[in-house]
Amino acid sequence: MDLDLDDTRAAALATTLEQAARALGSVRYGRVLRLAAASVVLNPDSPLASANHASTFVGGPGAVETALLLLPEVWAEVGLPAVHVVASPASAPELGLLCEELEYEAVEETSAMLLTDPARLVEGEPGIRVRPVPEEAEDLLPPLLAEGLGWRPAVARRQRVALGHRLDDARHLAVGAWVDGELVGVATGFRHGAVGQVVDVVVAEGHRRRGLGRALVSAVAASHLTAGASLVWLSVEAGGRAERACELLGFATAYEAVTYVLPLEA
Repeated sequence: MDLDLDDTRAAALATTLEQAARALGSVRYGRVLRLAAASVVLNPDSPLASANHASTFVGGPGAVETALLLLPEVWAEVGLPAVHVVASPASAPELGLLCEELEYEAVEETSAMLLTDPARLVEGEPGIRVRPVPEEAEDLLPPLLAEGLGWRPAVARRQRVALGHRLDDARHLAVGAWVDGELVGVATGFRHGAVGQVVDVVVAEGHRRRGLGRALVSAVAASHLTAGASLVWLSVEAGGRAERACELLGFATAYEAVTYVLPLEA
């Protein structure tokens, strides 16, 4: 189900969500800055695009083009191998076309989904099938996330540091699913003001299609609502299985975004 927002409401919502995403990406030693028309987050502790990207391009075509031309210089200065740009309703409509003209490649289309019907969340979570991850079990999270999200070993090693910083932040939460004493699923979340995000959801091979993913998403979403969030959202592959599964939990697609990538020469 789509929310069918008009252009103005979609742009305002995307601006709010992208601000929250940059706040998450900057934990703990990252920084958020303006670069010409773009808003940028850069985090030396994380190799992931979610912590190093440009979004919310505001201005005319000339200002947007200037930002796209400047981004490779900034990325090269900090040693990042590729520039990631998110094009959504929050940005000038020319962004996608300008990215293609400057040889940025469209690599991913995602749906930003809002929780519109909390009553459809799995009742009683967290507490029945999943529970908050205790501090003594936090070391179990990086390998589970790495396997489920396909991180390369080098990425997983660096992301362990970034994840540790997130877990030390009161705005971040992690819930896990255990089977016979083994952690087999995890979901993480981040709350920025009144905006709560379901960030990563992973269930280990061999334990999927048993309702654990639905319980994990529900647990994070419910925790955000309990903590006072008035808006709960997540981002999934557009048109994929995850989008359909989240619709069953009361989420609706608000808008779609495209990620563009420009690899940099060594």
